[in-house]
Amino acid sequence: MKLCIATMMKNEADSLIEWICYHLAIGVDSFIVANNESSDATVEILELLSDFCNLEYFDFETPKSSRPQLPAFNYMLEKYKHQCDLMAFIDADEFLYPTNGDVKINTLINNIFSNKDVGALAVNWCNYGSSNAIFKEPGLAIERFTQHSLNAFSANHHYKTIFRAKDSSGFVNPHHIKTSQKYVVSDGSKLINHPTLGIGLSKDVNWETIRINHYVIKSLQEYFVGKSLRGNASTQRPVDRKSYFLSYDRNEVTEKVNDTIIHNTYLKIAELVAFSKIKLGHIPFYLQHFEEYLNANSYFHIDLLNESTVSCWAINKIGTNYELVIYSEDGEKRLQPNIKRPDVVKAILGSEKTDRMLCGFSYKIDKKKTKNIKITNGFIDHNIYPV
Repeated sequence: MKLCIATMMKNEADSLIEWICYHLAIGVDSFIVANNESSDATVEILELLSDFCNLEYFDFETPKSSRPQLPAFNYMLEKYKHQCDLMAFIDADEFLYPTNGDVKINTLINNIFSNKDVGALAVNWCNYGSSNAIFKEPGLAIERFTQHSLNAFSANHHYKTIFRAKDSSGFVNPHHIKTSQKYVVSDGSKLINHPTLGIGLSKDVNWETIRINHYVIKSLQEYFVGKSLRGNASTQRPVDRKSYFLSYDRNEVTEKVNDTIIHNTYLKIAELVAFSKIKLGHIPFYLQHFEEYLNANSYFHIDLLNESTVSCWAINKIGTNYELVIYSEDGEKRLQPNIKRPDVVKAILGSEKTDRMLCGFSYKIDKKKTKNIKITNGFIDHNIYPV
């Protein structure tokens, strides 16, 4: 079954690319985005993304008498539910995350909804704190913030819902869908709503197979120049921003996102960077820092290059593997690393990760017939010959 994520966004240019590429990396099929009066580069990014992947967006104005989130959600549900198998309405700071060791969510979702009686899956929050970060640093949110709240933290009782689109009839609130079928949690058991806080919060917090990593505040800088200024899309009640930050800045548990998921997210971002070069003829400003970060974390060295041998190594801090590409009169050869380099791994990564040891190349060549040699991971190229 195919999964579509729908959302409403306002001025999310700083997080939009990571959010889309992450969810593409874990197996989400399509996206629907309601743009709520953004004044930053959100629309420009959505335009590029709509050509890059299966994404549709439209402008949605804030109603005069209410906050925009629930009206936008109901509008998208009615318009698009017959085009989707499953839908999930989540926000730009919420990341669906498999907790069972998988790097995709497709098998997990299909297993749950293979039961025809199940109409909706409640996925609990896991609120991440600031990891004591004051300023925004380079890198993805999913790798910068590694500390989250305890399971028992009260806000984690909130859930968002993945549901059978055609069988739904509307929202009770942005967290809970109306369905006549079974409403379950991630271990497959029946959803029991919170006895005092009601619908939209579960009695227990279940992170059994899937949860939503909720990067609600990020760093102090990102909170006060981002989320704090955007306001609340679901309620008109005023918010004490200082108290909000302090209450959600929970850093009790250190837990990093799966390295393969981070790696696959970077691969999607790299694909988008390459796509923009072809589509636009240049890399737009909102992608430049991604390209700079990818390049800054890539290292290589030529150990030997003579008439008959090329020896070199390449390694990337984000976990991307390289291959050696030799273009000659006889055609193209794509060669995998064949030399272990524990010295390189320790010097660059600061540890001896056994899964990264194979990062060196040593191959015979006929330099007279060779036109070009490069090391590449698909989006970063290091020219070996000619230099």
